[in-house]
Amino acid sequence: MKRKSKLLDLKHELASKIMCYLFIEHQSVKELASKIYGVKKENYRTGITKWLQRFSENGWIELETHFTREKFYRIKVNPFHWAIDINSNLDDNEKRYLNFLITEFIEKRIKNIGISKNLLNIYYETIDRAVNLSRIYDMFGFGSGFNKIVEEVKKVKKSKNYYIPQKIDKMNKSEYNKLKSGQGMFDLGFLFVSLLMPDSLKKKMPLAIFENFDMKIHHKQKQ
Repeated sequence: MKRKSKLLDLKHELASKIMCYLFIEHQSVKELASKIYGVKKENYRTGITKWLQRFSENGWIELETHFTREKFYRIKVNPFHWAIDINSNLDDNEKRYLNFLITEFIEKRIKNIGISKNLLNIYYETIDRAVNLSRIYDMFGFGSGFNKIVEEVKKVKKSKNYYIPQKIDKMNKSEYNKLKSGQGMFDLGFLFVSLLMPDSLKKKMPLAIFENFDMKIHHKQKQ
C-alpha cells in the first residue's frame, strides 16, 4: 500500500525529536538514544533505528563518514524544503519565499530553542501565522509604530532577495529588552517576513501548500 506522504512521518513524537536533533548537528544512534531516553538508556535503539531507516529511504538523511565504528547521520535534504520543492501548485518565487520562511523560522529556531514533539504542527502553524499576519496588514495596516518595518520590507522586495536586515534583528532585541515580567513578545522578525509574502501565494492558501499530505490532519488540528 502506497504511503500518503513522507511528511506525515513528522507528526510522530519520536520521529520529530530525532529530526530536531539532526537539525542541530550530526548524531549517532547511541547519542540519539541517550538524549531522548536518558544517559543510562543508550541501548534503547529499536524505534530510533526504524525512523532513521525511514528518513534514509525518504532521502532526507545520509551517513557521515567518521574514522570510528560508530555511524553518524546528518541531514541531506530538509523535509520541509522537499515538500515545497515538489509542490506543482507553486511558482519559483513562491517556493523561494516559503523555503526562506522555513529556514528562518523552523530550522534556525530549532537550533536556537530546542526540540519539538510535533514538527508537522510547527510547519502548519508557521505558514498559517505568516499568511494571517500578511492578510491582517493588507486589511488594516499596523499603525505608525511599524513604519520602519514596512520601509525595510519595501527595500527587500525591491532587491528581489529574501533576507532579514540587521535593523530588524536590532529592533527585535530592543523591544525584547523593554519587556516587563509577564508581558508577551511580538516577534518583529516574523512580522517582517510575513509582509514579504508574495500576493499570489496568499490567494492559493491553504490547499496549495498542503497538497502533498492528508488535509484531514490539518483541519483536525484547527478545530
